Amino acid sequence: MQVRILLLAGGAEGETIEVSRTVELETVGPEWRSALVHAVAAHAGDTARCLLGQIEPALPAAAPVFVPLAHVLEQYSA
Repeated sequence: MQVRILLLAGGAEGETIEVSRTVELETVGPEWRSALVHAVAAHAGDTARCLLGQIEPALPAAAPVFVPLAHVLEQYSA
C-alpha cells in the first residue's frame, strides 16, 4: 500500500506551497494498521520541516533592531 502525506500552505490560488511524501507499507499481517500510524506520524514531522523550509524564504526578513534592556528600563524609571 502507498500512502501519500500531503501538506499545503497558502491561501490564494497560485500562492500555495505543497510538500508531499509517499510511504510504502506491506499490508500483510495484523500489525499493518499500527505500522501505518507510526509511518504517517514519523514522516509528517519531516514533511512539515520541508514545508517550513520552503515557506521561510518567502517570509519577509525581521528588522535587525536591537534595543538593550537597560535602555528600556531607563525610559520607564524616569
